Amino acid sequence: MARHFALLALAFSLTTHVIAQPLQNHSLPVGLTRSYRAFDLGVGNSAYIADRAFGFDSSRVELLWTDASQTTVNAVSRRLVYPYAFLNDAVKLDDGYLLGGGNYSSLTTLPFLFKTDLSGAVSWYAHFDNFGDFDQDQIVALLSRGNAFTAYSYKGGTYDNHIYRVDGVPNGTAYTGQRIAANSQFRVYAAMATADPLRHLLGGSGTPSTAPGNLHALLMMVGGVDAPWIKHYDMGSDFTEDIYGLTATADGNYVVCGYATSAGSFYGLLMKIDPTGNVLWCRKLEDISGGLQLSAVRELGDGSLLVCGTNGDYDGALAKLDANGNPLWARQFPDDRLSRFTTSGGTLLACGAYSRIELNDEGVGCGFNEVANLSATPLNPTVVDMALTVTAFAPTTTALTSQARTPELDFSAGCIWSGVEEHSKLQRLSLYPVPSEGHVFIAGDAVRAGDAVLVRNLMGQEVQRATYRDGLDLTALPSGSYMLEVLRTGAYGPVVRR
Repeated sequence: MARHFALLALAFSLTTHVIAQPLQNHSLPVGLTRSYRAFDLGVGNSAYIADRAFGFDSSRVELLWTDASQTTVNAVSRRLVYPYAFLNDAVKLDDGYLLGGGNYSSLTTLPFLFKTDLSGAVSWYAHFDNFGDFDQDQIVALLSRGNAFTAYSYKGGTYDNHIYRVDGVPNGTAYTGQRIAANSQFRVYAAMATADPLRHLLGGSGTPSTAPGNLHALLMMVGGVDAPWIKHYDMGSDFTEDIYGLTATADGNYVVCGYATSAGSFYGLLMKIDPTGNVLWCRKLEDISGGLQLSAVRELGDGSLLVCGTNGDYDGALAKLDANGNPLWARQFPDDRLSRFTTSGGTLLACGAYSRIELNDEGVGCGFNEVANLSATPLNPTVVDMALTVTAFAPTTTALTSQARTPELDFSAGCIWSGVEEHSKLQRLSLYPVPSEGHVFIAGDAVRAGDAVLVRNLMGQEVQRATYRDGLDLTALPSGSYMLEVLRTGAYGPVVRR
């Protein structure tokens, strides 16, 4: 038996150094940027598109190219034609970058697209001039398909009974469009492609009425060969419910996230649907800060879910949940609110207005404070199906000009998290009974109900992953020695399965 434990300790020590990877945070100048988008160019190189915060020449957008150390190797800056510009989304095409948003001038917001080549030189810049009355129209979401793209409109500041979809090609002169309408009031905030690249899932907010009252979470599916659909999901809140984050899951379904209001506070929403919008499960997620808004969700390789957003203290929030939406751990990022996930150089990133935070495969990174876990309450939303009307629409545009400016943005390095350093301080688990017939318990406060526990063999290979709820069931494993690790804290300890 002693030999088993000696091998086990050695295997875990070796495994710790193999799997550990230094993860570093970087940030753009605090307060100068409103948001940014990151693009993975391979071998650690990245491109970034940022727009300026209000009060800092917010009509400007900047493009940065960095190497693996996040050192800027090239940058361009352009001032758009109107005093204020909302950069809502950006995508990379095969031959350049496409930006979309709204140009605000004289109480009118004009939806625009801005195209550069791969070096940042301007290809074209134009706004759409026949979306309607121009009260608050913007481009809110962009999706790319090689050198083709789709843009969706957003009625900022108000709701309407329609949105616009525009499909185009890189030269900025050939567009086809659709007016997508329903007998309700709604707007969308996000869009994602499905297995059919022309079919898109959109998330937002609305009400199945011609007169907005309490606003419900909204999802719609448009494009492709299947029939479109739009659904309102009433979560029972007292004012508004919004969907901001969308992701596809490996089982062919989707998970969406957002927030809802209740008695002057707000809480997170997380819901899984099938491709026709039927609810598979839904969760109300609450934070001890008294508020939680979820902006993005991502499925990890083991089927668990990572969500990010803002808590009640208006700090960044990051949480990991199992595949059914049950919280495993929660963390706070006090330096920035978090709004999206992306990857760069094969590394998962959590992004804020100016922060770039590297995460490992478990969602762990530097600069986070551990907080009490989220609470999850099942929700059973009332779903209202509406009929969508999709009609052809011929977009027209007006060409605009932009002016070159001197680039001013660079990334500065922040804290570094190292798995090796963290593991040197970790708590040792007290496990019983030893040996075990298959059911194992962890003594003390090193684990909480709902924590994810990883089981490795003597070679350091993962053999089981489970959720701790009044013990662990290891009966599916063959007899032998194993190492258990609580993923939330990294606490670990050996166990023998008899």
